[in-house]
Order: sequence, then C-alpha cells, then structure tokens
Amino acid sequence: MLYILNIFMFIVSLTQQMPHALPDHFEEKEFIVEINKELTAPLYSTLSAVKEQFIIKTFEAKFENNRLYFDNVKLYPNVDFYELVISYKGVNYVEKIPFNSVKSGKYLGKVYELGNKKDNLNIEQMDIIVDFDSQRDLFVVTNDIMIQNSGDFTYSPNIPQDNEGFFIQLPNGFSDVTPQFNLSESSIKTIENGVVLNIFVKPGKNFYTFNYYLKVDSVFKTSFPLSINKLRLIVPNLKITVKEDENIQFFIRETENGTVKIATLGSLDKNKEFSFEASKPILKSRDISISKSQMKLFKKPVYIFFMGGFLLLLSFIVIT
Repeated sequence: MLYILNIFMFIVSLTQQMPHALPDHFEEKEFIVEINKELTAPLYSTLSAVKEQFIIKTFEAKFENNRLYFDNVKLYPNVDFYELVISYKGVNYVEKIPFNSVKSGKYLGKVYELGNKKDNLNIEQMDIIVDFDSQRDLFVVTNDIMIQNSGDFTYSPNIPQDNEGFFIQLPNGFSDVTPQFNLSESSIKTIENGVVLNIFVKPGKNFYTFNYYLKVDSVFKTSFPLSINKLRLIVPNLKITVKEDENIQFFIRETENGTVKIATLGSLDKNKEFSFEASKPILKSRDISISKSQMKLFKKPVYIFFMGGFLLLLSFIVIT
C-alpha cells in the first residue's frame, strides 16, 4: 500500500511543480556582463531564465572587449531568477541573478585564474554522519565538507604540484565509496587507505559530499589534508551508540529529519587523526513483525487491484 501511495503522491507532485503560464508578450533587452579581470584565455557563457527549477529559456553570449553581450534577452517578470554560467579554463562559475538586475542591463561577472597552492584553503566545517544499513548489516558514513578558499585564485588539481588533490584517510575496511554533491566518479579516486579528491576549489565557500560503507566491527579512524575549524559527528539513528570520551559529548537535537545526536568537536589540525567507536542498533521483534505484515498485504492481488483502481480514479479527479 505504501508503494502505491508513493506513486500517487508522485503524480500529484508533478502537477503541482509545473511552471505557471507565462505571459504572451515579453520585453526584450540587451544584457551586458563585464568581467572583473583581464583574461588570458577565451570563455563561454549562457544566461538561463529559471522558474520552479525549470529552465524556461537559455541565451548564449558573444564575448568582445572583456564583456559578454546577450542580445534580445526576454524579461520574464514571474521567473525565480536568471542563472549566469561562465566557463573559463575548464571551471564553471555559476551565479543566480535577480530579475531586476537583468532588467537593469548590466552586471559584473567574476572569474579567476588557476593556482596550485593550498595555503589559503581550510575546511570551514566537516560533518561526519553515521547511520546503519540494516539490509547490508553495515554502517553507512557520509562526509559533508565545506572548504573555504580565502585566496584570489581557483585551486586546480591539474597543475603540477607535490601532492595533487586532497587525500582523506578512511577507516580500515571501508568499501563502496560513492560521490554525491559536487563530486563525480572522475573527481574522487579510491586508493588503499582512503580517497583522493581531485577538485577545483573556487574563492569562497565550496561544498562536497561523498559516502562509504564500513563493517560494524571497525574502528572509525580518519584524518584530513586541511585544518578543520568545526568538526561535527552526527548520529541520526539514536539506537547507535558511540563510545564517548572527554572530547566527544553528544547533545540531542530536533531537526527537520527527526531527532539526532550531534557532537561538536571543535577544530582539528591538518593531518591529525580522529577516531571513535560505534555499535550497531538492535532490531526489536515488533519492528520485524510489522515489516512482515506489510509485505503480506502486497501478496493479496484483490487488495492491490482495488487500491490501484481507487487511486487512479482519485488522481484523475485531482488532475482534471
């Protein structure tokens, strides 16, 4: 039944997420983006009107005299924002521009040269989120990383240097490293005792996420290539227990995703090891019996046929 309800809610959500009707006539205007510096290589840029996560229209620029010229940009008054993407030396610089700024006709775009020094980089905040996958009987660990670049260049792993990228030590027995936000298969490399992040780090705040699995009898031991200003350990599943010492003190907090245990551990020096132990939750027999009873419902074809027909009729009424 839960599966059928999810399908029904998905259908309804699609009807609600479609962008509202746009007016028939739009004012058109030239939009000029002046680049903040003299360039040493060509660039490419687009401007897109975005409404409720849908791209309504994309405009391409021509580059002359250190400026981007967008001709005949349609001014959609009910869009959420315009997205400016400037590609320079293999790096995309993305900005959300309000409607009124586009209507004004002028904007200052920012791009940066590439560098290979890490002196201006540090991890502003690092969240280690530990949960338990009962189907695989493994811990699933998520690393949320926010790197601050206080310099005036974009760090590039492609420029020759002593230690390319960022090596992160992972606990013994880790497996199945999966890139998430702002990472891809090509930007994260798994090696014997951890991973290497081959990432571009732009000036300002940069966010990256990846996760991995770990055996339940493992000791969490990790280190990071940059100093960390704020390190947090988060345990969403309260049944998981973590061995606490004088440096790990948990607080129970209510969040949008439910009740979690959060320990703020302060700062951590570059390449200094951080470790802790955790034990998996114990499933109660009542929890198991509930899941079995839910599975039995799906084995009754008459029940499924009746519920499916009812939900299809209800979705037809909602859509019309």
